[in-house]
Amino acid sequence: MNFFVRIVHAFAASDMVPHAESHERHGVCPGLPDFSSMASIIALPERMDVREDDWRAASTAGDARRLRELAALDGHDDLGIPLVLAAKAGHVDAVRVILGTNMPDADMRRTALRLATRSGHAGVVELLLDSGAELSDDALIEAAACGSEDLLQLLIARGAERGRDEALVVAAERGATAAVRTLLAAGAGSLNPALKGAIDARHAPTVVALVDAGASAAEGLCHAALVGAPALVDLLIDRGASNLDQAFFIGAKAGQTAAVTRIVLCRAAEAEGTQPASACKPRPAPSGASSAIAAHLAMGPAMLGARRPVGLAVADARAVSKPAFFSTVRAPQAK
Repeated sequence: MNFFVRIVHAFAASDMVPHAESHERHGVCPGLPDFSSMASIIALPERMDVREDDWRAASTAGDARRLRELAALDGHDDLGIPLVLAAKAGHVDAVRVILGTNMPDADMRRTALRLATRSGHAGVVELLLDSGAELSDDALIEAAACGSEDLLQLLIARGAERGRDEALVVAAERGATAAVRTLLAAGAGSLNPALKGAIDARHAPTVVALVDAGASAAEGLCHAALVGAPALVDLLIDRGASNLDQAFFIGAKAGQTAAVTRIVLCRAAEAEGTQPASACKPRPAPSGASSAIAAHLAMGPAMLGARRPVGLAVADARAVSKPAFFSTVRAPQAK
């Protein structure tokens, strides 16, 4: 037992503290609580701890009714932690009650705003901004990370400008197409880095949105070949990428068989004169093709003829192994 508690208990057990009955019997301070048992005094801090726990529990649960009850019992000296808990969980009504009971200091409101932003709670963010909370420099990036279009629109409307380019890349990496469109409309740049992020995420709608906004389809095709995203190879060729030679070499060097096969088939279609590379629809790979060079050879060397990629030497029909393929491919020579 705590030393001071033992002292008070000893004091309460002594005759130094008169009983409540003696108070009333002698007409001294009638109606006072029974302080003959100092347990009531000792229990007071415990009741205060329970009250603090009540605030935190109600804030975490978003129990606005309970928070109003606690506020009616007495004000609260510091509601910073309850505010942070409610904001992080996205409880709009709970945040409103806390802000209306006893406004936490600026640091706690800023912390609550940052957590609400990271969690994508636009309603809570709006309340905190109305209370005077300051946006962090990374607000747009944090909102983009959770992919919330509504939150990004709110932050931009409230004057958030820093980090737009970085936010675009983050949103693209997460395949958050709506967020990407919002940031593009707000003037975000870094289109090509964002396009690479969308390709890494294999998210076709985001790739389309970025290319339509001005990102380089040619640069995207090279990256799709590098990371082995054959479906996006098709998409980027459809969107105007015509640098098949360059992408072919990059994909072959990286060992991306499926992506290179798509490029070879599209080049073959172009070589036949049926349609230009920028509009070709690659056909399915030949049955049994186990590698890019096998698919290439299955189309027949004569089909490529004079349209064979400039600066590339292709193995003859017997060289179908990957090492042989690599040994016969070289980058276009600089003029």
